[in-house]
Parts: sequence; structure tokens; C-alpha cells
Amino acid sequence: MLPYEIVGNPRTRALTAESFQPGQQTLGIMSTVAKLEVPRNIAMVLRRGAPLQAYIKAVYETQGALTLVGGNVQIDLGAQGIRLVQSQRNNPAFPTSAHQDIAGFLSDDNGATWQETNVLSVNWQTGVVVLQGNIVPAANKARVLYLPGDGELQIAAEVPSGSDGSSAVFFNTSLRSLHSADQTNRLTAPTLGTAKDVFLAPEFILTIRVRSNSRIYWAADAENIFNLPVIDTPIRVLDGPMLSRMAEQQLKG
Repeated sequence: MLPYEIVGNPRTRALTAESFQPGQQTLGIMSTVAKLEVPRNIAMVLRRGAPLQAYIKAVYETQGALTLVGGNVQIDLGAQGIRLVQSQRNNPAFPTSAHQDIAGFLSDDNGATWQETNVLSVNWQTGVVVLQGNIVPAANKARVLYLPGDGELQIAAEVPSGSDGSSAVFFNTSLRSLHSADQTNRLTAPTLGTAKDVFLAPEFILTIRVRSNSRIYWAADAENIFNLPVIDTPIRVLDGPMLSRMAEQQLKG
């Protein structure tokens, strides 16, 4: 006898960036940058080979006096060890504030508030970015959101707290490979690398993990793109501990 019964029709939905809560990143260590807890009375299934779309930004904020060139703000991200990625998405030409891979902000109160400004130019190889300065004439701090090219990204599931802490990784790639791939092409787009469908019981946690020296920025104004189809089935839990053990055994394979 199963430890649950189905009480509604399964439905397919897409997990997006807004579906996840921010995690707690530790720079240079594989750590959670975003997480989602499976709702109570829902069994979630991740389909084998499901297509994944993901463009996840990092943030850099200047320290000290700004470098001004012709009244505009120049930021040398390469000098900070940052490696930019230019995606294959269609983007407007510079200057623009609508580029999907990079965005600039200025502050005149040391970062208490931010005003978006135009990105005038980007050298994708050296990492030198120039922001339009006259949007905030008294700017004393700058922020750049960008697609990072250093480190790795994982998608994993974790059992609820209070258990033995088991987890399983379903997707693992470098951030450079992820962000530079043509994610609209079925031949090159990333897919969930599982040998079978993955069953996640209520209160199991789906995590996005990153190991990078770039600080991942998981907030609405980052405009991160994440899209992963899943199947939600309404259930009534009959035996919670048995259901958790069953789902955990599936994670362990």
C-alpha cells in the first residue's frame, strides 16, 4: 500500500526564478543560492531529460572612489578576477539599459538607493564596463549585474531537515558552459541529466547551488531567467514517515 493517495489531476507547470527563495551563498564553496520547498500535499515529479533554461546573474559593487572617464563611470571587472559571459540571446546594441546579459546602476548615497543607468560599452574579453554617468551626476558607488563565467552550478534535491541530510544532484555544469550555450536550440540546450523521473515528496527541497567567486544575485531586479517544467500531483499523505523514506530511497537510487 502506498503511503499516499492521489486526490487530484496532475498538472504541468514551470518552475521560474520567482518560484525560489534566496539561499545563503559562500563564495568559492558549493552552496545554495536559491531553494524551493515542495508544498504540503503535493508530489512533484522532475521528468528525465526535461529542458532547462537558466541565466543567473552575479553582482559587483565598487569600493572607494569611482573611476570617471569623460564624465562616465568605468569599471574594470577583469581586474577583480571577474570573467564575463556574453550569451547567444538577441540583445540591443549599446548604449542601452535593456541588455539581458549586463546591467548598470549608480548610487549617490553609498548604496542605500540605486538608479539604473545605460551601459555605454562592454569589453567582453577584458571585463571593462562603462556606465553613463550623467544619470546620477553625484554618484559615489556603482553596481554591475552580469552573467558570471567562473565556477559551477548544480540543481539538487534535499530531504527535509531532521533526516540524515541526504541529497541528490540532477544537473551539474560550468557557469560558462551554461550561459554561453544556445538555450533555444534543442540540440545544445541543457537538459535535466537524470536516468529516470525524480519523485519529490512534500517538504523536500529543490536547490540551486553554485560554487563561484562571483556573488550570485537572486532578487527580482536581477531578472534572472530560470525555467524547468515539473509535474505537480495533489495527494493526501497517509503515512508521512513512510512517504519520506520512500522518496529518500528514490533519491539515493
